[in-house]
Amino acid sequence: MKKTTLALLLGALAISPALAKPFQGAYIGAGAGFTRANTKASISVTENGVAVPGVSRSKSFKKTGANLELFAGYGWVLGSAFYLGAEANVGLDTTSGKTRKNYARVEYKSGMTYGAAGRMGVLLGNSSMLYARAGYQGISSKAKFRADDGNDSNDGVVAKQGVSRSGFVLGGGAEHYFNNAWFARAEYRYNLGSKKKVNATFIDGGDVVTVNGRIKTSSHTFLLGVGYKF
Repeated sequence: MKKTTLALLLGALAISPALAKPFQGAYIGAGAGFTRANTKASISVTENGVAVPGVSRSKSFKKTGANLELFAGYGWVLGSAFYLGAEANVGLDTTSGKTRKNYARVEYKSGMTYGAAGRMGVLLGNSSMLYARAGYQGISSKAKFRADDGNDSNDGVVAKQGVSRSGFVLGGGAEHYFNNAWFARAEYRYNLGSKKKVNATFIDGGDVVTVNGRIKTSSHTFLLGVGYKF
């Protein structure tokens, strides 16, 4: 019995490195795909504390943009079938959108992305893996709120602010190694997003004018990537 148990343990130790080899260690890669952003924006204007009619606006809109990314990380294989890793990424999101009604206009444009996440997976044989990921993803963006009373083309007021479509991210994907170094992956992420306020106050002909803007975002991202493990 003892000999049988020892033989099984030695066999497991012999098998684990073989299975772990493609997934164990540091790696780098690049990905490309698209992001579907869900945005809800609102704008209102007050003059001397009184709401200006015709320049309020609230609307939800969905826009799609390209997404490019570089990533790097490290992975460990636990036993013969479980994976645990950490990964960081930086990239570019081109999603943008705008909405307009009467004399109110809201514009939104994405930019640089950055984030970090943990990955946990299950190995399928020697070369494939299904995994889940959770972490933080930031997206540096710009929001512009413009409003005027419609009486003078030069009477428009603008509130601008850099906003971050940042938040907790959940996702998952599949990864396959072609050999011990090169691999490909397909991945989905959901960014819970965040809420931001933009306010600007100025004097216009003796009147105190305030532009109030709010923006709430979340997004779905689909990526295909290739990488190299050292």
